[in-house]
Amino acid sequence: MLRHEIKGIKSRQGFTLIEVMIAIFVLSVGMLGTSAMLLEGQRTAVNTSSETLANEIASNVAERMRANIAGVSQGAYNLFTSAGATAFVSCINTTGCNPTQKAEFDAYMANQEIQYLFPDSAEGVVTVTGNGLGSVYTISVDWKEAVRTSDTTGAIVNRNYTMIFEP
Repeated sequence: MLRHEIKGIKSRQGFTLIEVMIAIFVLSVGMLGTSAMLLEGQRTAVNTSSETLANEIASNVAERMRANIAGVSQGAYNLFTSAGATAFVSCINTTGCNPTQKAEFDAYMANQEIQYLFPDSAEGVVTVTGNGLGSVYTISVDWKEAVRTSDTTGAIVNRNYTMIFEP
């Protein structure tokens, strides 16, 4: 008879409450890690986008310098800056512009590009340093960018992209 009663007891199947709680904890830790990875990916995408825009501005300045070799030879780009540049002469048609005026117009166009592509950066500036034809020039694009911090208040950081080339 004892044997019959043991056979009749059905074994329980399923999970205990502790096992369910541990599984939920492990799952939640994994989801937290995934959300942190997604936020980091989004931040990296924003940084990459900004650097791509800065690269575009620097490449445009380099192409303008190559198109104005006479201005490079005369040193018009040696201390080039877009800060406060104004277009007193429109050199879109290149007629009526000497190489120095063309360089000044290029500074104005660089200023317009940085203001358009980085609208939140009122202090964006493009600078070029070099020493005339045959030397290596450095084109530097500087801008301010809002970044999200850990306390979600955000901060403004200075960003920079530098291109080195020889016209």
